[in-house]
Amino acid sequence: MAARMISHASRVLAAMMLALPVVLVPAACTSGTTDCSCFAPGAHVHVAPESAAAVTSITLRGPACDGVATTCVQAAATGCETYSIVPKAAGSCSVSVVFVDGTFTASVTFEQTSGCCAGLYASPSSAGEIDAVRSPADGGAG
Repeated sequence: MAARMISHASRVLAAMMLALPVVLVPAACTSGTTDCSCFAPGAHVHVAPESAAAVTSITLRGPACDGVATTCVQAAATGCETYSIVPKAAGSCSVSVVFVDGTFTASVTFEQTSGCCAGLYASPSSAGEIDAVRSPADGGAG
């Protein structure tokens, strides 16, 4: 009977020891996980829907964006309303939106961030939302 009690006790202890790591591992993973709420790095160029068809090109110059092309992320009925800029390095970027009858220019500076939301972000963050306005003198919707 004593041998049987030891066997039963050993099995219970072994079962508890096996279960213990299972309980601790999820707690360790959960406490090490950080929930980040991040904006996408880079910048966006917004064009009014009525001017989208008049965009002939967008050129990017500067250490942050030489050789980088914009990508249309929101199409208009004709053309594109929102373009994405994904910089290649920290630094300045000159943005030229060439319309059929004029050019809009803006500058944005990108900074490298680390940590939870690592990436190349516009500084200040509001500078990452560029409204490319076609001037009334150029035939735009003013």
